[in-house]
Amino acid sequence: MLLSQRIADAIEIDVAKGTFKIHEKLPSQGDLCARFLVSASVIREAIHSLKAKEILYTVNGVGSFVAERSVNSLKNSLLHYASGAQEIHDYSELMELRLAIETTCAEKIAEYSMPEALKRLHTALKIMETSFDDVQVFSDADFDFHAAIVEFSGNSIIKAIYSSLGPTMRRFMDLTCSNRQDIERNCKEHRRIYRAISSGNIEKASQALRDHLLYARRHHQLLVLHPETAQHKDRAKGNAGLARVIKTSTRQKRATKQTTKSATGIARQ
Repeated sequence: MLLSQRIADAIEIDVAKGTFKIHEKLPSQGDLCARFLVSASVIREAIHSLKAKEILYTVNGVGSFVAERSVNSLKNSLLHYASGAQEIHDYSELMELRLAIETTCAEKIAEYSMPEALKRLHTALKIMETSFDDVQVFSDADFDFHAAIVEFSGNSIIKAIYSSLGPTMRRFMDLTCSNRQDIERNCKEHRRIYRAISSGNIEKASQALRDHLLYARRHHQLLVLHPETAQHKDRAKGNAGLARVIKTSTRQKRATKQTTKSATGIARQ
């Protein structure tokens, strides 16, 4: 580790401990040099590092001061990390984080019955239900539905973490919801989530959201690792649906035929 980074870490610890209060001026450059037994250039590098993390700010000709607490540095760091997510392992980790965040937030909204949150969730759901033929509009509403769950949690740290994941989440969401069958299933799952939250059922809200995210994770893994299997599975579902229709139609024809025979027999009598 660079010497300047060690000094930056030591100053950051002092700030975290409250040794230096918010907007309090740090000791002069000379005093810091004496304390850490280093040159002025090393202190300047350490200060520059802390400014980049928004822990300090400087006033020209005056000195360096402790900045107000902010989640921006956390958000920016996570945004940089998440933007490079490409592999299936990255997506799996992202979904684990979403599970922890979104289920907790959904429980909170269900418990406290927040009207504004329910209104936004309902609006997003209605857009999803009327956008089966427009994947982009559907995807936007899908994202807004989940973002609303987190936004109304009232937790600034959670919101910063979730916001930083936004672009990566959108990329993976578009991959796992690209056809009408996926869209219809997705919409059905969101209806279940909304009903559980709006009814104030904490356990059902958490479980509905958990089931939805776990399915999305499994579906993504299948698409990436076994795309042919995923396509075959979709076709199989479609064929199964067609088979049910044919079977039902056959039963109806048999019932009609039997009724006709019975009616004919009665008439002959």
